[in-house]
Amino acid sequence: MSFDFSLTQSPRSPLINPNWILLDSESIVCVFCNKDLLTNIGESPDGEVLKVYTNGGSQESKSVGTLEGFGEVWYNPKSLANILSMAAVHRRFRITMDSSVDASMTIHLPSGKKLHFAEGPSGLYYYNVNNKPALFQSDLCLLNTVESIKANFRNREVKGATLPRKLSHFYYTQQK
Repeated sequence: MSFDFSLTQSPRSPLINPNWILLDSESIVCVFCNKDLLTNIGESPDGEVLKVYTNGGSQESKSVGTLEGFGEVWYNPKSLANILSMAAVHRRFRITMDSSVDASMTIHLPSGKKLHFAEGPSGLYYYNVNNKPALFQSDLCLLNTVESIKANFRNREVKGATLPRKLSHFYYTQQK
């Protein structure tokens, strides 16, 4: 006798809060089930299909969306949870954990702010978007202002970087 199990989530009784984003050290792909956390949802490029195999079965995803400040993730409304692959996150941001201080993992954003993924009762590390929706949506923005970039350099370095532009502008205005 054999049994097949498929882990999907019912909108009426979700197993994992759809407003949680899990930071998963065992996942190699980022897959989201909550469309409200994504923008630009559409078919995957070139009609690609992501087939994920787990101990609960397999699942195909054919859509992608944009997680603001992070980039493209797979979208599947039947997925069990919103999952960020720790491998994908650490390529973009610094992640720290000190279990002697707190049972959480922290993502350090370029802005200096931190996203804390708390350990839930089941041992999963999650970020609850309901608690701080503005923090997640705006602080993962990878757009930097000129002033914020300049703040990382000494005045002499900033002047040295802007001098060629000033000279170029002077040169072209003299040519006319």
